[in-house]
Amino acid sequence: MDMKQAGAVSLIAFVAACLVVLIARALDNQAASQVEGKLDAIVAELRALREGGGVSITPGAAVPSTSSVGTLDNGLMVYYFHGTRCSTCRDIEALAHKTVSTDFAPQIASGEMVWKVLDYREAANKELVTKFGVSTAAVVLAKMQDGKIVDSKQLYGVWSKVGDKPKFIDYVRTEIDAIRSVVPVEEKTPEETAVAPDTIPLPETPPLPDTNNDPPLPDTM
Repeated sequence: MDMKQAGAVSLIAFVAACLVVLIARALDNQAASQVEGKLDAIVAELRALREGGGVSITPGAAVPSTSSVGTLDNGLMVYYFHGTRCSTCRDIEALAHKTVSTDFAPQIASGEMVWKVLDYREAANKELVTKFGVSTAAVVLAKMQDGKIVDSKQLYGVWSKVGDKPKFIDYVRTEIDAIRSVVPVEEKTPEETAVAPDTIPLPETPPLPDTNNDPPLPDTM
């Protein structure tokens, strides 16, 4: 074997060794990611048991939107805004979705209420994100009338109550009932609010003194 052949064989052996190392590392990373995912699922299950029935969601899963409707003409939109879904974010999303789909099932079925999931990082949702002041995962209620938002509220309390399932559900249910019961004030145009001149009441004229009741003048005679 001459020097050229020996060099070629050495080069091939070196490349093969590098490939083996790279493949081994890739397999190790894949196995590690699978183990990490299983560990996350186990931790979520243990947390649910500890909290007495808390919701557990498999990492990577997301609660789907129950409707493809953009908005409602009349009714209530229940938005869940998310970015990168953390463990607590997933629990908030799942509990809020469960409350809406269970406690307000008739309204969902009739189309009076819609659950919608949006990514607050997407440009298409920028207008709503700005309007509602969303900067992190959030549950937002938006009351619709004639295709316009007439009232809205971001439920900040979901973060403090996510560890207590009954309190969380009661909080979301109460807030939904409250915003649904509020009668929106209809905006009037300047023409509707203007008062015609002939309908403006004039100030009352004070009565003149009654001279017949004046006391008699003293007799100077």
